[in-house]
Formats: sequence, C-alpha cells, structure tokens
Amino acid sequence: MKNLNLKKLILLTRPRIKIKKKQILPSVVVFLLLFAWFFAWITEAIYVPIEPTPTVKVFVIEKGDSLEKISFNLKDKELIRSQTAFSIYATLTGKRNKLIAGGYELSPSMNMPEILKKIVAGDIVKARISVMAGWDLPDIALALQEEEICQAGDILSTARKDFSDEFSFLKDRPEGLDLEGYLFPDTYEMKVGDTAEIILRKMLKNFEGKVSGELLRDIESSGKSFAEIIIMASLLEKEVRSYNDKQMVAGILWKRIRNDWPLQVDATIVYATGKSGNDILRSDYKHESDYNTYTNKGLPPGPICNPGLDSIKATVYFQENPYWYYLTARSGETLFSITLDEHNTKRALYMR
Repeated sequence: MKNLNLKKLILLTRPRIKIKKKQILPSVVVFLLLFAWFFAWITEAIYVPIEPTPTVKVFVIEKGDSLEKISFNLKDKELIRSQTAFSIYATLTGKRNKLIAGGYELSPSMNMPEILKKIVAGDIVKARISVMAGWDLPDIALALQEEEICQAGDILSTARKDFSDEFSFLKDRPEGLDLEGYLFPDTYEMKVGDTAEIILRKMLKNFEGKVSGELLRDIESSGKSFAEIIIMASLLEKEVRSYNDKQMVAGILWKRIRNDWPLQVDATIVYATGKSGNDILRSDYKHESDYNTYTNKGLPPGPICNPGLDSIKATVYFQENPYWYYLTARSGETLFSITLDEHNTKRALYMR
C-alpha cells in the first residue's frame, strides 16, 4: 500500500510535456514540401535532358578521374543539369567505381541513365587515322589532334621519352632525338582519349612487326647501324617515288658517303629550314644546321621523316650503279647522270 502511494506521488510530481497538434502540423508540411521539391528536382535532373536537339559532343574521361571530377566536367560541358545529381545517381545505382576512361560521343539530348550507361559500358569513340609515308612527327601530332584523339603537344613531348628498354631497335639511336623515323606509316584505329604513350607504343610496335625477320637480319649484317638505315630511308622517302628509283638513289648516296662526298639532298634543306621545296632559295643551301647535307658530309644526325617499308628495303637492298647524280623532274620521273655537266643540262631542261 505504501509503495502504491509513492508511485502515485512520482507520477503527480513528474513534469508533463504537452505536444500540441497545431505544432506538429506545420513541421510535417514543411518536411513534405521539401521532400516533394527534392524529389521533383532530382527526378528532373536525372531523367529530363537539357535540350531536345541531338547535337553531339566528344567528352573525354582521363585515366584516374574521380566521379566528382567527371560530374563537374559533364556539367561544365553542358551535358547534364547537375553534377550533384549525377554523383548521387551513379552512387545509388552502384556504378560509382565502374566509369571507364576514354572519349565518348554524348549529347545534351541524353538523360543521365543514358550517359552513365555509355560510360560504364566503355562505348568509346574510335577513329581511324592514316599516317602517310613521309610524314614527320609534327604532321602525325597535328593529324591526331585534328581527329580529337590526342593533343599534338602531348605527342611531341612524349616522343622525346626513351622507349629503348621496350624496343631494342631504338638502342643505337643518337641521344637527344625524338621518335622521328620510327613511327611506322600505316592506318591505325585509335580510341579518342588514348594517351600519347598508348598511341606511340602502338606505332612503335607496328614498326617492330614490319621491320623483322629476314629484313632485320639483313640490316644487322649490312655493316651499317640500324639508325643509319632509317636515316637513309627517310631521305629516300622524301626524294624519290618508285621502289626501283629508290634502290638506284640509295646506291648513289651510299657511294657518295664511301667517297667522302657530301650527300647534297635537297630534302634535308627543306627539313632544316622548315620551308616547302618550292620556297627554297640559293642562300638556304648555306643554312647553318647539322641536317644540311650540302655543308656537312655524311648522314644527318637523325631521320627527317617516317619512311615506309619500301624506302627501308631500298636502303638495304640498294643497286650499285655508275651514276653519281640524280634529279627528280617536276613530272615525278627520276633522271640519272654520271657527270655534273650532264646533271646540270638535265636540270635546265626538266626543272623549268
């Protein structure tokens, strides 16, 4: 009985908190309104494209980019409405760590699920690029940039790296030179967003596959270094068109070297001055450069372009002949001469 009275006393003295229904109602309404607003906002951000026009933009994800950076870049390129909504959606759908680096064709007419699906699937844009025999390194870099595969500056700077540990044919290349001469001319399939290293390795790997087998063995037994063969081949590539003419000119140029003559190859003047062949002046033949084969004897320090397989083979399997001079007429025909007088006469007749 005594305990019962004590319990009543405690209940009577305990402070009572009265919750008024009028206080609860506004809070619930505010919460519901905020939730409704958030639901409407994120639904629109995720499922409603920015615009109906199907314009296509190439969007590149670099290797190592975080979800936050990707989301920011998508918003910056005006491909999504909200970077926050994209991050939330990618996280909630379990795709946060499944985004694949590369270049993608995306459009503001796509919603977030469509964009995310492409990126997770690795639906990367591919481009075919044809590297022509005779192109130099800047030509290749510019072509890659124009195809939006890789920035030209990245190609030029990466081409100065040493890849000789991976590719033995680069080991006797003079120090300080880039990969000029070793980027094999061919048609390549690249992925937009490929790094410069990926691209250059692919081209070097192709070179390694093409200059192999019997040809490689004949190069090694030719008495000339691999670098000398590629430098000479680059001169032939720029000077002569047909394979037979290249063999003949190679014979002439190797003979000039053996007899301590300057090579006097006009293509080296073009390379040294940066001018086109039609813009070369008589004074340019005295241009100070290690690549000037009029003022310097022997081969230039490095290749002047990237030669094709015919030029490399013609350098190795050259034809000995009685000629000392050659001339490529405006028609493309190669004219050969034994004496300087004969050469000058042909120049006067065929180079008007």
